[in-house]
Amino acid sequence: MEEINDPIYESICQSICKVVALLCVSFALLLPYQTHAQRVETTIDTTEIRYGEEIKYTISVTLDSLQQVVFPEGQTFSPFETIEFYPIDTITKNHLFELKKTYGITSFDSGIYNLPKQHILIDDNPIEARGYEIKVRQVEVDTLAQPMHTIKPFIAVKSVPFEWQKLLLWILGISIIGTIIGFFLYKKKKETSEKILLLPPLDEAILALKNLDASEYIQQNNSKEYYSELTTILKRYLDREVLHNALESTTKELMTYLYMLRDSQKVPFNRELLRELEDILKRADLIKFANISHEESRVELDRLFMENMIVETDRILPREEEEMKDEERLEKLKQEHIKKKRKQRTWLIGSIATLGVIVIGFFLFSYFNKNSSLEYDDSNWITSAYGYPPLVIKTPEVLVRSDEFTIQIPGTEEVATFTSGKLEASLYVMVESLVKNPNQPPAAEEVLDLSLDQLEKNGAENILVKIDGFTIDDKVHGVKAHGRFTVKNQTDRAYELYLIDQPSALYQVLLVYPEDNEEMKNIKEHILESIEFKVSN
Repeated sequence: MEEINDPIYESICQSICKVVALLCVSFALLLPYQTHAQRVETTIDTTEIRYGEEIKYTISVTLDSLQQVVFPEGQTFSPFETIEFYPIDTITKNHLFELKKTYGITSFDSGIYNLPKQHILIDDNPIEARGYEIKVRQVEVDTLAQPMHTIKPFIAVKSVPFEWQKLLLWILGISIIGTIIGFFLYKKKKETSEKILLLPPLDEAILALKNLDASEYIQQNNSKEYYSELTTILKRYLDREVLHNALESTTKELMTYLYMLRDSQKVPFNRELLRELEDILKRADLIKFANISHEESRVELDRLFMENMIVETDRILPREEEEMKDEERLEKLKQEHIKKKRKQRTWLIGSIATLGVIVIGFFLFSYFNKNSSLEYDDSNWITSAYGYPPLVIKTPEVLVRSDEFTIQIPGTEEVATFTSGKLEASLYVMVESLVKNPNQPPAAEEVLDLSLDQLEKNGAENILVKIDGFTIDDKVHGVKAHGRFTVKNQTDRAYELYLIDQPSALYQVLLVYPEDNEEMKNIKEHILESIEFKVSN
């Protein structure tokens, strides 16, 4: 091969070598920078949870401003469930951007699971983020450390009776409100119409024209309604002052009547005025019935002509007879208005009185019906069982758990108290079950004394006590404390406290009612008759 010694050729080769060397050095310098700009890291706040708890899984991506990042979306953490997608947090550091995306995930099944690797797209290049091994534990329940309650037997639920009283009360209330609102709306409408009817024809027409000016028919390009209202105003005026059938007349009929009045000299109309009126009415008919568009320049002129026509007609009408007729008509309208006002006032007072009687009667009926149903009908009463073996009892109201009568008695492990009402109310019911300590059971007499002391602490004063025995179904025997006391300076209240002693539990039933109320006595007897005590084996 022949050697080339051309100086120009050597110079070109040296330049090419320098460029290649420079590119190699630049690539070597930029390589670590690019590697750093695409760093992906993951963190997790915990690797062990109880099922249902949240794990926060965070993906951090470091990149420059020219790169686009797409984080995983949707349920990509299966078998875990994504419950929260937190917003992306952006941090700028050393001319780089750090993007952090956090996911809230959880699992509702116990076991050890692998959190799958996630895939991030950086400039459409997939990069894999690491996964983790997660342990999901069950929630431990210590049944021995928790207080145990006796399981009540199943109770058949009766169908809830339809409460006609409440329905009638709602209907009555809505009727009263609707009647009042309707009355005032009707009254307002009547007053407005009567006020307009009491105006003289000219004043009524001018007022109607002003209301037409305030409307938006022309702005809405609704010329049909505008001309319909404009011609109706004129016809209504003529109907009241000139022709009694003007409102029902066609344009041709109306103009015929007006020309006849002019020719007979009853009303000295100007012929040119009538001709222009006829032109406007015909043009209005075309706009109303043939949908002919109006000329904007004519609308205001037609409106002014109608007002001038009404004013001119009012000026040329004979006045003596008409004024007398107007006065008679106005006087008649006033008298009718006064009569209507009296009728309305009488109707309102009668309606209010009727509604008042109905309301009072309804509440009286509801009150006596409720009391009679408490006495004779127990379909609405509540049947409940307490303790074990269960003591079943029916009461007019639901007994709710309460601590106001709970007593701490040595030799008992658990006390459950359920009450309804207050000591000063018309009826107070208390049922209490006490689980005995088998090693040191309490004495029945001690429990009875402590219960009477608790009754006194709750507000009973001047307690008189009598102790007797009692029997239920010839199987269960117990002690009964009964008598009377006063509370809050009220009349004497009778009480009956029944104590039933069983091998594993003690039961107390307390009934308090007004001493002189025979009705409450009957309810008390009904409650006692409902007691069904199941004796333990």
